[in-house]
Amino acid sequence: MPARCWDRNPSGKRWSAGQSGSGTGSGPSTIRVLVAHLRDRQIPLEVSISSNVCTGSVASLAVHPVRRLFDAGVPVVLNTDDPPMFHTTLLREYELARDVFGFSEEDLRHTAAQSLRFAYEDVS
Repeated sequence: MPARCWDRNPSGKRWSAGQSGSGTGSGPSTIRVLVAHLRDRQIPLEVSISSNVCTGSVASLAVHPVRRLFDAGVPVVLNTDDPPMFHTTLLREYELARDVFGFSEEDLRHTAAQSLRFAYEDVS
């Protein structure tokens, strides 16, 4: 997976796992250089917590890397992937971040603000 990630966006301006089709946002946590690349270049990483668990991308909520990615400074953008398929909503994804991963209200506001920032940022 890592080589494909780099190949999909050689410019390094924006990489978002959910949109690129290269994964669901859980793999890069094990690759320090990629995490540093995402952090240093402020490349947003879409993370769909429920989808990651349902698809087996991560074994369980207990081992999901969303908190580690956030704490490492990677711009995490929470999303739902496919709400009907994974029986979730955006609110539920934020609740998981809060209840399971200990995201504070300030962390969640920051994550929501990043979602808006990256949705409208010109990366050309």
